[in-house]
Amino acid sequence: MEKLIESTDYALAQKWAIEIAGDPNQAQMIIPEVGFIKAVRNSNSVSLTRKDEKLFGLGLGINPPIDPDWERYMVERKVETSDLTDSTPLLELDIYSIETEQFKGTLVNFDVYEDEEISDFLTANAPNSSVWPANPEVVFWAGKRNADGDLIAVGAVTMWETGQKVLSSVGTAINERGKGHATKLVTEMVAKANELGFARLGLAVRADNIAAKRSYEKVGFNLCGEFTIFERN
Repeated sequence: MEKLIESTDYALAQKWAIEIAGDPNQAQMIIPEVGFIKAVRNSNSVSLTRKDEKLFGLGLGINPPIDPDWERYMVERKVETSDLTDSTPLLELDIYSIETEQFKGTLVNFDVYEDEEISDFLTANAPNSSVWPANPEVVFWAGKRNADGDLIAVGAVTMWETGQKVLSSVGTAINERGKGHATKLVTEMVAKANELGFARLGLAVRADNIAAKRSYEKVGFNLCGEFTIFERN
């Protein structure tokens, strides 16, 4: 059996994550120093553990050490999971990232709305959104209207515990989908992020949300990880 190396040094754990998964990677987005417990690595993979509401683990690489104490964890979809019989897959997520510098100088022409209007829009058109008005993670909301003044697309840029800036809760009105509204809005949101000094934006999207992924890819977001989230039975 290959020897494992363990460390409680957060900076070293993030260094290992970059060595295994490149830059950017999921550890930078979701594993903050607060609550970090340890990292364990072998020659081709690394696992990081943090304490939040549950003991959470992240596995990067093709053969990450799986801690039996993890209550919830996520691993890349290239990992062989047939022996994870004590765990139930909850969700498949694709992780994207974009460098904002390429949008420097792009015209930003979106509106910012009142919390009630955004909430009503998300309730009607994107009820499974991860971020809602009044969430302290929100840096800014953005939206687009049609010629009649109706709100047709919204989105938020958030800052997570790690300090990473993340595109969240992008939604388009049901009767306006397929017309490129989200692509235009997201492009301007990336440009605004650049104006604010955010060098990079990340996002997480359900793996089966093909339309959303195509929209993000049109803007220029690059896939940097494909994951499955598991919960222990």
